[in-house]
Amino acid sequence: MIADFIERVRGGEIVTLTPEDLEELLARVELIFEEDTYLSNEIRILRFDGLVLLQEYANKSRIILRVLPSIEDAQAFVAKRLESYERMWDGCGCKIAYFDA
Repeated sequence: MIADFIERVRGGEIVTLTPEDLEELLARVELIFEEDTYLSNEIRILRFDGLVLLQEYANKSRIILRVLPSIEDAQAFVAKRLESYERMWDGCGCKIAYFDA
């Protein structure tokens, strides 16, 4: 099952995982970074088979996985996402487009 997700993200797709899929994935990858966003569960940078993966929760419930070109790109993505959550916490009324690249 994980091989299917990896091939799909390798092709540029943003993949939705079940909680069981996430548990299996986390058992097989290297965890690079993890932070609780407080608004939408954890966001994680992972490494598997030469790929840099980013796992997050869309609207607290939908688990999504995407590939990023590098650890640096993943770190920049996380920083931007955390800034967005900070603005949301302050009541900006903004929304996150989780399925945009």
